[in-house]
Amino acid sequence: MDKNAIVRLGLDLNRGVKTFEIEDKTFSESEAVEVLRQALIDANGGSTTFDYKSLRRNKVAIFEIIEELVSAIVQEGLNNSQFWNEFVDYRNIKLGDKNEFYTDGDSDFVVCEVAEGNSTPRRQRLGARKKVSVNTTVHMIRMYDHFSRFMAGRIDWAQLCNKVAEAFQKEIWYDIATAFAGIGSGDIIGASGTYIVTGTWDEDDLIDLIAHVEAATGERAKVFGTKQTLKKITTSIVADAAKTDLYNQGYIGKFYGTDVFEIPQAHVPGTDTFAIDPNANTLHVIAGGDKFIKFVTEGDTLIDDRDYTQNADSTIEYRMTEKFGAGIMFASKGYGKYTLS
Repeated sequence: MDKNAIVRLGLDLNRGVKTFEIEDKTFSESEAVEVLRQALIDANGGSTTFDYKSLRRNKVAIFEIIEELVSAIVQEGLNNSQFWNEFVDYRNIKLGDKNEFYTDGDSDFVVCEVAEGNSTPRRQRLGARKKVSVNTTVHMIRMYDHFSRFMAGRIDWAQLCNKVAEAFQKEIWYDIATAFAGIGSGDIIGASGTYIVTGTWDEDDLIDLIAHVEAATGERAKVFGTKQTLKKITTSIVADAAKTDLYNQGYIGKFYGTDVFEIPQAHVPGTDTFAIDPNANTLHVIAGGDKFIKFVTEGDTLIDDRDYTQNADSTIEYRMTEKFGAGIMFASKGYGKYTLS
């Protein structure tokens, strides 16, 4: 079976497909899992034993299959997100290629560098037609236990790919959430009471802020916030559509004609702490470019191994790495911030 067929099979298994057509043959789900496992066994020289010697001989073919599959599954999961499709400008570049975004006019660009659960917002003031880059950092997952168990037939494919893909997807959403959390008043050109509002909830204050952002940019604005904050948006108009929104999603989807969107919340890696503090109570009003979130992956997803002689317990580690980063770009005065006290 060629690599593309293996990737398609892995994706179908991850989607929960029950019947498969492979090379003019029909397979059940359990049979397809065995077909995929057999493909990896073939890459392992026909051996079901995954030891140091077989790894040394066959790791290139085995790792290439896993790299392709996990990358495809992660990307498919992101593409299934409406928020990702509407607001994320995604670029995959090769190592050494230019990681550049261009802006016209005076703009702000907020980049969040993320490493081991920490983030550092960085601000750049831009003039006419400037270029900026999104900082990318290496993210890694160790997967020896899962892969060895799979090769031994003690784990199914859906579980393996879900565990690895889920870990990377969580890290990606964490980077995006951190980019929002890192926007401060100092990141906004000409920040003043006009574009920075603080106080108890008042629908007129949000209406005025939206109007200012739209007047400054000539474009329609949108309101963003976490679900915890969005539920605090109330209106004096209680329409049936608003009641339906509250029932189905926990917040109203339109505020006096302005669309409202939930920022996907995330956990700080390895903790149950929210990436965006729900107590911050921040509403973001943004206009000027639909895909204002910039996300970059640099190079390919790679698996390497750590020689068993380097570990005290003589085990072999398998590490999957991907280099990526996220940032937010908005036009001058195309951003407003309403912090609820």
